[in-house]
Amino acid sequence: MDEQPEKEYTVKEVLRYAKSHDCPQCGKKKCPRHSIYERKVQDLDWTKLRIKIGTYFCEKCNYYFKHQDDRIAKSNRRYTDRVIRLGMRLAAMNKHAAQVLLEEHGVTIYRNTPAKWLREAYNAKPLPGNDQRTDGSGVGKKDGSTVLREDVQSEDQDLQTPEGEA
Repeated sequence: MDEQPEKEYTVKEVLRYAKSHDCPQCGKKKCPRHSIYERKVQDLDWTKLRIKIGTYFCEKCNYYFKHQDDRIAKSNRRYTDRVIRLGMRLAAMNKHAAQVLLEEHGVTIYRNTPAKWLREAYNAKPLPGNDQRTDGSGVGKKDGSTVLREDVQSEDQDLQTPEGEA
C-alpha cells in the first residue's frame, strides 16, 4: 500500500521593524527601538510566518509602544487575513470550512471559528437555524447598515460557477 508523505510546513520570516519610529503618544520623531519580539501566524498553502516586530521607547514621555503593521495579520490574530477571508467565504457557502482549510491548505482551526469570523464581520448574533436575524430581512454590518438577504445570496451564487464556465 502506497503511503503519501506527510506535507511539511514552509516557514517564512517577515521583518516588520525599523531602527526608530515616531511616538504615537506625544509625536516625538525617531524613538529608538528597545527590543524585537516574534509573532507566529498561520497562512494558506502550508505556510507559517514568523513576523518580527519592534518595540520602541519614547524618552520624552516614557512610553513603550509597538509599531503594528496590519497588512499581513491584525494584532493578536493567529491567522493571516487571507485565511480569515477564505474561511468566511467557505462558511457563507455552508461548506465545512475548518475541514477544507486543513485538508487543502494545512491550516488547523476549530470547526466553529470561520462562522464566528463571519458573525463578527457582519455584527450578527447567532440564532437558531442559519444565523439569520429575527425578521430574516438582512445581515447587519459593523457600520450599522444592512445587507439584504437577497444580496448575500446573489454573492454566494456568483462564487459558485458551473463547471462548464471558467
